[in-house]
Amino acid sequence: MIPSYNQRERTRRAVVEAAATLAALPGERTELIVVDDGSQAGNGIQAEDMPPGAVFVGLRENQGKGGAVRAGMARAQGDCVIFTDSDLPFSLEPLATTLAWLRADADIVIGDRLHPESSVTAPVGPLRRLSSAVYTW
Repeated sequence: MIPSYNQRERTRRAVVEAAATLAALPGERTELIVVDDGSQAGNGIQAEDMPPGAVFVGLRENQGKGGAVRAGMARAQGDCVIFTDSDLPFSLEPLATTLAWLRADADIVIGDRLHPESSVTAPVGPLRRLSSAVYTW
């Protein structure tokens, strides 16, 4: 599940990558859900931007990231639900491992940018690093 706000081009790229990654998971029945969180006209991802089989949820008004995540989670039909941001800050390569951990009775799996073995793929500016540090603290 990918929440998005005013990030049409970035989200289009993320959706293509996510769809390819999900299609490559052997033996998995997956669904890709993309939530547009009430983006301004012309700036948000649209249903026609979705690859075949992807689910588009368009919120009429901006509800914030929490609202977009809730809307996507409510729409999800699988036993395991994974979400990432529209800038794909982490590689999608660990999805198979994440699913294995969830099926082995982990209640939640969280990607951690500060973990020594983390590999962040999206550039993070100083303000974002500061806000992340404050939030983590």
